[in-house]
Amino acid sequence: MNLRQCVYSYGERGFDDHFTTVAPTTRDGRFATGTKLSDTADTAPTCGRGDGNVNPIPLLSGTKALSRT
Repeated sequence: MNLRQCVYSYGERGFDDHFTTVAPTTRDGRFATGTKLSDTADTAPTCGRGDGNVNPIPLLSGTKALSRT
């Protein structure tokens, strides 16, 4: 199981405020993230693109693979 966390920023200077998603928050994929069941561990998170005013911060986003056993 792969747990994903995506961090986004917004504000006048681009990094004024942050928010974190661990579950999808919109149906259109702008803030996509969440848990994925797979036999292969993720090495990087798959984050949504944001919406132009709110942008992903790849350095602060991450994934953690958990064993099923």
